[in-house]
Amino acid sequence: MFGSPVLHLQGPASRFYWQLVRFSEGQIMSRKAESIPTLAAQGLLRGGTRLEVVPEFLPRGARRGDRRFTATVVSARGRQGSIRWDYDGCCYSLTTLTRMINTRYGIQWPGKTCANWQLVGDIISLWELAERFER
Repeated sequence: MFGSPVLHLQGPASRFYWQLVRFSEGQIMSRKAESIPTLAAQGLLRGGTRLEVVPEFLPRGARRGDRRFTATVVSARGRQGSIRWDYDGCCYSLTTLTRMINTRYGIQWPGKTCANWQLVGDIISLWELAERFER
């Protein structure tokens, strides 16, 4: 159908990468591979990897290492239920967990979910880390 979006799989984490082409407008809009699959493909995220909210996004008075702001990767391959929140032991997608923590505790959310999180003790976000690789 003329003007319909077409999905093209490509890139290192191809199942998570798509490119939207709008034939009628002659525009190409693309989206990079998601950060978690990119980092998993590089061996940087796997089950058991510990994550924390980037310290600058913590609410006033919160301290680094507080279980409300830490999580553990269960599976870097999936989305739903791939992250275990250290506070309640339940599994969520990273976006759902970030939304919950934002609503309950007031962390800042810069717009990209993976920009909120970093490997425990690291100094750059998962998003920034993933940007170092082709995606």
